[in-house]
Amino acid sequence: MKKHRTKKAPGLPPGSLIYTGHHVEVPFAMEILRYNDKELEGKTFTVAELKDLDVSDGYVNWVNVIGLHDPAKIAEVGKKFNIHQLLLEDMLNIAQRPKVQVGDDSVFLTFKMLNIGQEEVDEEQISLYLTGNTVISFQEKHGDVFEPLRTRITQASGRIRSRKADYLLYALLDVVIDTYFHIIESVGERQENVEDMIDENRAENVSREIRGCKKDLNTLRKAIYPLREAVGTIHRGESSLFDDSTIMFLTDAYDHLIQLTEMIETHRELNGDLRDVYLSDLSNRLNEVMKVLTIISTIFIPLGFLAAVYGMNFEYMPELKWPFGYLYFWIIGMAVVIGMLIYFKVRKWL
Repeated sequence: MKKHRTKKAPGLPPGSLIYTGHHVEVPFAMEILRYNDKELEGKTFTVAELKDLDVSDGYVNWVNVIGLHDPAKIAEVGKKFNIHQLLLEDMLNIAQRPKVQVGDDSVFLTFKMLNIGQEEVDEEQISLYLTGNTVISFQEKHGDVFEPLRTRITQASGRIRSRKADYLLYALLDVVIDTYFHIIESVGERQENVEDMIDENRAENVSREIRGCKKDLNTLRKAIYPLREAVGTIHRGESSLFDDSTIMFLTDAYDHLIQLTEMIETHRELNGDLRDVYLSDLSNRLNEVMKVLTIISTIFIPLGFLAAVYGMNFEYMPELKWPFGYLYFWIIGMAVVIGMLIYFKVRKWL
């Protein structure tokens, strides 16, 4: 299904906040999860309560904003956390290429969160803004892939409760990268099924499956390639907000993205091979059909000639007076057919 997006009118001033997505009926919501190694607090809040939101030191604050369709409320969030207008503009433009913007006291990262849909891979714009001890995440709609991370924070499992906000940003990014692996594996399984369908001469839906896999791989490619560049910028240590230990984890995430790009190229090549094999198989089957039809037509040419000759309305044709002329015609016709079949077999045309 084609998803219609709002297009920005040309000539608008830089920093114009216009949501270009299609999730326009999503209820706007905000929630915060505040924690350290000993304490945990979570709650939802409204825009009116935003100015009194406590993001004091001693805690890591994860503020999650759901619903990008209301630019006025997004602007209020940006004002609270001193997010530049141009970054808010990129955040609302869901066609924005994944990118990172590293500032003196902040890091802005926008990329695609992908999920396996019913017919194709669903993509959702997600942005992360790191400043001080706070990470603000912006997503288009309710429901995400971060539930395992919330569980880890709630149950104080792993190292996350003892780390700072820079590690939280890495953890959010890592969960999304893990889903990329899951989606690529799913596409790989679909392509293996397509290969089995071709081998078993089951032509139903093969073409649609090949096109669907290609579309999903293109979606993954557009999401992962620029994200690799963005994470590479961070892991090279171009921001003082990241500890050396977190940089090591980001280096691992960067390596995973390189692995993902290699997997995508492998699957794209396989997709092209499957398409070529399928088209070659269709061509061969068509050739077989044409071969049979051509042989049948060739066999009936002399039979049609004989029938045409003796179907002429002439009175003086000696063969027309033969008592067994009809039988002779069939004997000659069958002899011609058998002779032609033997000739085709000798020439290996059959």
